[in-house]
Amino acid sequence: MESPFRADVLKGKAALVTGGGSGIGFEIAAQLARHGAQVAIMGRRREVLDKAIAALRSQGLRAIGFDGDVRKQEDAARVLAATSEHFGKLDILVNGAAGNFLASPEDLTPKGFRTVLDIDTVGTYTMCYEALKYLKKGGPGKGPSTGGLIINISATLHYTATWYQIHVSAAKAGVDSITRSLALEWGTDYDIRVNGIAPGPIQGTPGLRKLVPEEMSKGHWEMMPLFKFGEKRDIAMAALYLASDAGKYVNGTTLVVDGGLWLSHPRHIPKEEVKELSKLVEKKHLCVLLSPNSIVYVALCILSFVCLIEIENIFDRYLKAPSTRFEEMDIQQKIIQEMTRMKDERNRLRIIMGHYMGEDLASFSVEDLSNLEQQMEFSLYKVRLRKQELLDQQLLEMHHREMHMSEEQSGYLCLMNPAARGQSQAAEMAANPRPFPWWDAGASGSGSGSQRPHGRDAEPSVTALQLHGYRLQPRQPNLQDASLHGWLW
Repeated sequence: MESPFRADVLKGKAALVTGGGSGIGFEIAAQLARHGAQVAIMGRRREVLDKAIAALRSQGLRAIGFDGDVRKQEDAARVLAATSEHFGKLDILVNGAAGNFLASPEDLTPKGFRTVLDIDTVGTYTMCYEALKYLKKGGPGKGPSTGGLIINISATLHYTATWYQIHVSAAKAGVDSITRSLALEWGTDYDIRVNGIAPGPIQGTPGLRKLVPEEMSKGHWEMMPLFKFGEKRDIAMAALYLASDAGKYVNGTTLVVDGGLWLSHPRHIPKEEVKELSKLVEKKHLCVLLSPNSIVYVALCILSFVCLIEIENIFDRYLKAPSTRFEEMDIQQKIIQEMTRMKDERNRLRIIMGHYMGEDLASFSVEDLSNLEQQMEFSLYKVRLRKQELLDQQLLEMHHREMHMSEEQSGYLCLMNPAARGQSQAAEMAANPRPFPWWDAGASGSGSGSQRPHGRDAEPSVTALQLHGYRLQPRQPNLQDASLHGWLW
């Protein structure tokens, strides 16, 4: 496969790859060499190194190998010194040595846990520590303002939690911390860039064979967003990007190359059902469906409380505007429109639930639904009364200011007595009576005082009505006819 990078993109660079005898490390070493770099690989087993060097040279690539253990500081110092001496400098260090196996926490001894941390975390830091003198600006073969690059191979296991990988999760979390800390401090002081690569499951590597047996691999990749394992070349291309001028301003970043695996989890609702439900719910009304047995209950709760919040917001938006005249606000019309829309929303929801739930809908407790509706309606009843008090108070104050009358002079007659407003208004009010939602009012007086106000004087509070001789009889909410303009079920 043709590379997206120029063949000489790393010409003149010298690199050392730990864990370069096999797997991902070997592929990174091969791609670095294929793109112009001089490469050395480091590993614990001499026979593995010799095979790797022979394979690289058979492809016409220049490479050398050094045996050593990254857990031993003397081995790290020796291999780095030999690499720098052989190439005359060191520009790139790739820390790819790692250890892994499956183990449940209760079966993993502290010694086994420590072994993985020693290879992955301590080994990475040891190599970085010994490489500083060669990678920093002004080091061997370096200019006064040119530093080198460190690439730490990490993982995504610790981003959430992974079964039977507590040891590796802890080790790779430490590697990521080393990457960020050195990027900050050595980037500032020595012009060294430090980045990481977090591979996902990579086909043809010892790690995948250990963690995902072949008979389980098909079921494993079916859960992945891209429905396939990665290739060793994918990780090598990421390393090339970071090592080339294309990544010269990237520092302190761990590049995840896992096809989105660490983000994935099973769908909790089939896509087809989501498409149908999304047609019913406007962008402001999100209905989260938890399970078939609770789908109606959750939808009912959310839509009910969303409606309560919207009514509160409408009142707040209009009542807190003291400079706006009452007739321009038209609060009640806004409330009625909102309630009507929510009623339509609920009816559509009922239809779609019945369509998709089938017999499950019939098994849903009618008593539960009834109790919920009563709670919702009673809450709205209280909201209505409280907000109506605020509305009436503002209305009375507004009329008082308009009439330029003191409270003693007006006696609220400007609001309650149509005769005080003129015969023409009285005639209009008599011709267009308007009922009071939630309240039945009977006049204890006579004449024009028994006429219900409307228009800009509509729906005064209980207190205001009683001031002018009205006898009020509170009426409880009716679940059947939905008294509040029929918006409830």
